[in-house]
Amino acid sequence: MKKLFDLLEEENSTPLSESVKQVIDDNARQSSSVQPKVESNRHIDAAQKRYNSVREQYKELQELKRLSMAQRTEILKALEKGQPLQQVLLMCIECINSTVHDEAFKRQAIKNFEENYK
Repeated sequence: MKKLFDLLEEENSTPLSESVKQVIDDNARQSSSVQPKVESNRHIDAAQKRYNSVREQYKELQELKRLSMAQRTEILKALEKGQPLQQVLLMCIECINSTVHDEAFKRQAIKNFEENYK
């Protein structure tokens, strides 16, 4: 490439050399000034946000599964030890509530439990 520029410098007087020099300069300017398109950056940013959101939801789901498994293990241990069924039922209600995040279910289940088992 260096030799090409040296040749162009030596032959400045010919129209062909000027034309070649102009093409090389234009290409150099275009390649150095190529910037990522703003729209493609938006797509990349949006995809990154979606990825982060899904990843966060996945982590929350994994934590919920872990907690649910721990609660189920406690229920099984309580049944093995022969704890009173009222305590086991309350543990089951709490486990179901934490899994489905349904406060209305929890209120109704506790209300029914208190009416029928206490």
